[in-house]
Amino acid sequence: MDTSSTKAGVMLLPVAWYGVALVVVIARALLGKTPPGWLPSAVTIAGGVTGAIVAVWALLTDQTLSLSGWMVAPFAQVGFRLDPLAAWFLLVISVSAVAAAWYGVGYLTPHGGHQDGHSTPERERIDGQVAIFLASMTLLVLADSIFGFLFFWELMSLVSFFLVIGDG
Repeated sequence: MDTSSTKAGVMLLPVAWYGVALVVVIARALLGKTPPGWLPSAVTIAGGVTGAIVAVWALLTDQTLSLSGWMVAPFAQVGFRLDPLAAWFLLVISVSAVAAAWYGVGYLTPHGGHQDGHSTPERERIDGQVAIFLASMTLLVLADSIFGFLFFWELMSLVSFFLVIGDG
């Protein structure tokens, strides 16, 4: 097991990409839509590709990476672990993320994603929710404690609820 934080931090790179996608969505909403409308989907695709690469690497090398030690409460420690089982689920999530983000570029066009680069708050809301949903699913399979698992499970459930009811 490798516990060096530099090497083990690689497992959180897809989450970082999803975070960047969320920042792009927020920047579009606050700054008057200066980045193009397809940019959140492109960043989400980068996160999915990164996740797939990390998962395949972990499966081929049969290594276990671990990050732990964050106390969020006296009874709750949050840590992350990438072992072969988590890598398999990370691969499934990442490939699905790439497919969903790619499909979302065209699917969200009727929801305000215009070809001229402008979008509506509905499109931005969906892009932001997808980024949070994918980050929470990724963190869910990497969770190394029951508290982290339950927290990310609930986050994933709440965001998926709003994604489902948000499409009329």
